[in-house]
Amino acid sequence: LERFHQSYKRECVRPKTPLSLDDAKRETEKYVNHYNNERLHGAIGYVTPVDKLEGRAQLIFDERKRKLAAAQERRKTKKSSRLVEEQNRSNDMKPIDISIDTEESLAAG
Repeated sequence: LERFHQSYKRECVRPKTPLSLDDAKRETEKYVNHYNNERLHGAIGYVTPVDKLEGRAQLIFDERKRKLAAAQERRKTKKSSRLVEEQNRSNDMKPIDISIDTEESLAAG
């Protein structure tokens, strides 16, 4: 509850500075809705309180893990493709023969 009051003051009351009781009620209602339904809370795993209360937190965690695994696989595939491309580029480079035939050099010189 103390944490809520700190957040409420920092995120709602001080920035908005309600000028009347009706303004304060309206802003408080909007903030409480935001706090419970939209704002992610670190103490409960960066989910909203309503998601936690309604049992959706584990589904959210599972989806995050799935997305993370997919992103890691994409990065791994991309890195592997990049390494193959670099290998192909280095194989495409043919050494240039810069040796000079000494007899021809001497005859030309």
